[in-house]
Amino acid sequence: MSDILCRTLPSEAIRWKLGVLSPIIIFTFFILIFYLYYYTKFKENLEITNFDEFQYFVNYTNSNGRYLDSANNNRIDSSPFQNCINLKSIVLPPNIFNIALSFLANTKISKILIPKSVGLCDVATFKNCVNLTSIVFEDGGDVPLYVGGDLWLENTQVTILVLPFKTYRIRGYWRRGSNLNTLYVKSTIPPILEHGWGDNPDTCDLYVPIGCKEVYASATNWGSFRTITEYDFDLNPNNVH
Repeated sequence: MSDILCRTLPSEAIRWKLGVLSPIIIFTFFILIFYLYYYTKFKENLEITNFDEFQYFVNYTNSNGRYLDSANNNRIDSSPFQNCINLKSIVLPPNIFNIALSFLANTKISKILIPKSVGLCDVATFKNCVNLTSIVFEDGGDVPLYVGGDLWLENTQVTILVLPFKTYRIRGYWRRGSNLNTLYVKSTIPPILEHGWGDNPDTCDLYVPIGCKEVYASATNWGSFRTITEYDFDLNPNNVH
């Protein structure tokens, strides 16, 4: 009898421990999944150089689904890739909404395609991306686009920018510290243009759709551009996206 007890007690003890630990293990596992799903970020990762695979992270989000006109209130994390100083290439997921607030600040990217799903792309998004020369906004999409804001293009090499038809608001300080000197706007209705210190639109040329020059010239803050020229985005693409 004692032999049987000696043989069965350890296994019973193991089963008891597993019974106690299993819920803890399962709970820990789900907490880990929850964290990875909702809070994935790569901030200050010095190893990452190319992350084109990010386009497949379709479950990633930096938006809480509320306050769609406010980057601060909408964000989950303000700067997921900030200070990834060796990051040279990245492809964004096709359904991402919020890339505001230093999302790619201090990286070494040279170009970026902004998916049509993006609605918030303002405030230091590209700050100190010293190699950045090209920002292309994908046409289409059904959400208003907010761009600009403090330090948005500071210390980048972007000189020409094309904003899509869905652009709704350009926040103040949109040119502060940047090299931007040519702005194309595809919208036939002038977006709301805020003015902040360092914007100096009188040193920037503006191109607008055919038939829209007078509309822009008379809209608040738009009339102070150095020049306003009508541009046929269909017949004269000239590498304008």
